[in-house]
Amino acid sequence: MKKEILLAASALICSMLASCDESNVSSDKEDQYKKITNAYVINTVEATYTELADATIALYDACEAVYAKYEAGQNIAAADIENLGRLWKESRHHWELSEAFLFGPVEDNNIDPHIDTWPHDLSAQLDLMADDQKMALVATKGLSALGDEGLMGYHALEYMIFDVTNYQHPTDIRYNDFNNYSANEMTYFRAVSKDLVEQLVALEACWKGKSNVSSRKQDILNNAPATVQNYTGLASGFAADLLDASGEYTSYRNVMDELLDGCDGIADEVGNTKIGRPVRGAGSNAEEGDRNYIESPYSLNSVRDFTDNIISIRNAYMGSKQGDASLYDYAKQKNTEVANALRDQIETTIAAIEKMQEPFFTTAGDDASKQAVEEAGTRLTEAIAEVKKLL
Repeated sequence: MKKEILLAASALICSMLASCDESNVSSDKEDQYKKITNAYVINTVEATYTELADATIALYDACEAVYAKYEAGQNIAAADIENLGRLWKESRHHWELSEAFLFGPVEDNNIDPHIDTWPHDLSAQLDLMADDQKMALVATKGLSALGDEGLMGYHALEYMIFDVTNYQHPTDIRYNDFNNYSANEMTYFRAVSKDLVEQLVALEACWKGKSNVSSRKQDILNNAPATVQNYTGLASGFAADLLDASGEYTSYRNVMDELLDGCDGIADEVGNTKIGRPVRGAGSNAEEGDRNYIESPYSLNSVRDFTDNIISIRNAYMGSKQGDASLYDYAKQKNTEVANALRDQIETTIAAIEKMQEPFFTTAGDDASKQAVEEAGTRLTEAIAEVKKLL
């Protein structure tokens, strides 16, 4: 009897010790996840959005300078428009680097479809620019007065800058002659650039809190439409929820899930939609590609878009700065093979995409683009799923 009692007591003590051990492991995990979260939020997400806002302000300022020349009746030089093209691509570069974390303010405030709807509805844009009544409204109240997101953002501005008749060779990119634009076209051009900078400055501010961005950015927001000024996160900053594991994030493990879900989402989109749909059409069993679905076709920037999207996964998983606590380092502790498999697949996918040739309108469906579909849409998403099992 005493022996049975002692055995029972011993079992209870062992159980309690095991429970304590389990609690310590959980606490240790959360501590590691917290360090990863801090580096991820500050050095990857916020840093990317700051660079994006800065680049878009530079683009907006150049657009305003071109519009000022138009108003003054001055010649708009080809170099002015080439500069717009360069700045458009720079802003676009930072936007595509953010696509592994399309959650929080960018989702809550519908910013992604607002500035990056594609395929671009070109016929609707042309109809709008020909409508004197609507363009008079845009001139006084901005594009937001129309409420049509498909006529805003990167691709609307891209069409205005780049010569869409050119599908010859990526080194033969041409630009539109702004001296031939009508008053309505110039009004639209100016309104699109203003709307774009408001959205992307707001995105940075929604992560950091409006009081934590520069005075120039605060001025842009203060002069933005009421809809922008009321964006979720603008006052307090969404980043605090992740850094404190608060709000909808009940633990730092939740942040890790969000991080990997973002990576998985853009890997799938790049492989199976952005590249996949022009290569094979809609649906996994389709056989004919949909060339109208190509993103950034006017600037011949499609391949760079896709590459930057995968780099955004690298930055989220590996960390953006040397020495950052990263999910990759955590995963290595659990399973080196699985951790390295995702690291290597990211690089393999980037290399595969970089073998693709512009114009994607003419090369979609070739061997290089088919391989890129496989690497991003299948192998990369599978590697991400394996890492998620280690959390």
